[in-house]
Amino acid sequence: MSHARLWRRVKRDVRKGFAWTTDRAVAIQFTKVGRQDPKGSRIIGCLGSATVSRQDVIAYFGTPEGDETECIIDPQRIGRVTYEEITTPIA
Repeated sequence: MSHARLWRRVKRDVRKGFAWTTDRAVAIQFTKVGRQDPKGSRIIGCLGSATVSRQDVIAYFGTPEGDETECIIDPQRIGRVTYEEITTPIA
């Protein structure tokens, strides 16, 4: 699979996601479970950013320590998504 085709697939997977976090560092951790690139030398993950209305948040979970916050959002209610490719070398 070419890099361009893989990137389209990864973006599509992100767009379908129900669970979103409000913490960029947490989101980057989740990109490490992306897909291997065509050469098998790195993981290609996708970080999606979107702004939604408060009323579109179905559920919000957070810890008192603030370790991780998660929002459950209906993917059909998410408008414009900005994508950023995050790659991690395979050790």
